[in-house]
Amino acid sequence: MLGVKHNQHRWRNSVDNVTLATIERGAKRLAVAWKKDMESPNRYPLSTSIQLVEFQDLLRKSRRNLTGSEVWRRPRPPKTFADLVPDATIKVIYEDQNQERYKDAIKRATLGFAAGLAAWQKISRAAEGAYVSEYYGIEFTPKPRVHFLHRNLLLAVAASEELRDLSPVGVAEFLDDNCPCGKSHQPDAIRELKKRFLESRSEKH
Repeated sequence: MLGVKHNQHRWRNSVDNVTLATIERGAKRLAVAWKKDMESPNRYPLSTSIQLVEFQDLLRKSRRNLTGSEVWRRPRPPKTFADLVPDATIKVIYEDQNQERYKDAIKRATLGFAAGLAAWQKISRAAEGAYVSEYYGIEFTPKPRVHFLHRNLLLAVAASEELRDLSPVGVAEFLDDNCPCGKSHQPDAIRELKKRFLESRSEKH
């Protein structure tokens, strides 16, 4: 795997052999998808996005697509704004474009004045991107600006009962083994990502 360091496989002790084989297969497919998407780096990484959804579903050990098909399924016929542009799609695009959770931006938008208006403007831009994605095609989705691979792999870890309680060190080692970016992953950066995009959890390791 890319970026693997010596004796940095401790996360493997948290999963059984079946899950380990699943992760290894998913990581290989993800690497192929990422390489393909990087041939057109200015476009939305569609192949990688599909593989990340699959990766999350596999680790969840359920075919309930909580963040996958729901995000890209167009409601028919739309009767409200939420039907026209699903909130789940706005959330995905917002968090691909900004260094905070969508739910936190919604809270900030209620403040009014400068802070509230700034949050609303970012949410509005995400809603526009969601509309384009829903009605023109996923390939027209705005290119992610922040932590696309790492945030989604972190969500995959959080979806796994065996891996969700890994410490930032453990998650960094998991990413070193499975992330196709080819870079070393730092626990401090992982800690910050968890803080921004996941609900706080007790850390065991």
